[in-house]
Amino acid sequence: NDTTINKTISLAAKYIDMKGIPYSGTITLAPFTSAILIKNDTINIPPIAEAGANQEIISPLSYVELQGNGIDHDGIISTYQWSKISGPAVGSLSNTTSANITATGLISGVYEFELKVTDNRGAIGKDTTTINYQAYVVPVTLLDFSAVARSGIVLLQWSTENENNSSHFEVERSNDGRNFD
Repeated sequence: NDTTINKTISLAAKYIDMKGIPYSGTITLAPFTSAILIKNDTINIPPIAEAGANQEIISPLSYVELQGNGIDHDGIISTYQWSKISGPAVGSLSNTTSANITATGLISGVYEFELKVTDNRGAIGKDTTTINYQAYVVPVTLLDFSAVARSGIVLLQWSTENENNSSHFEVERSNDGRNFD
C-alpha cells in the first residue's frame, strides 16, 4: 500500500501469509505496508502426464526406451506408473515406477503403453503412447565392416559368422534407414 490511508484489496482465492494467518475475501493493508500471500485453495489441479510421441521403430533389437514426464502446476509429481494397455502378449516393462523405462522382449506388433502420474495431493493424470515395433532378424552376424576410398572408388571389406540361410550379399545404402538404393 503506497498511500497514506488503509487500503482494502479483494482476493479471488484463499491465501495464507508468511506467519500462517489465513485470508479469504479481502486483506486490509496499513499505509506504506505490504504482505506476501501464498495461494491456499483446496482445489487440486490434476497433473499432466506426457508418455512421449507415438513411434514407429524398425530394429533388430527387442527393446524400446520410453521417456515420460509429469507436470504439476500446483504441487509436485509424487509417483509414476507405466503399464502396457495393448499389444502382443510378450514383453515386459522394467522399473515401471520411473519416468523413463525400457520395454524388453518385444516382437513385431503395435503396443500401447500408459503413463499414470499422481501428484502430492492424490490427483491423477494419464497419457498413452503407441509403439509400432517391427523387429527384423539378420541372417548373419557381422564381425567387421570397413570402407576405404581409393582413386575415386570405395573398397568395402567385411567379415561375418553364423551365416544362416544366406547365399550372397547385396550392398545397398540408405539415408533414412527405410529406403535403400
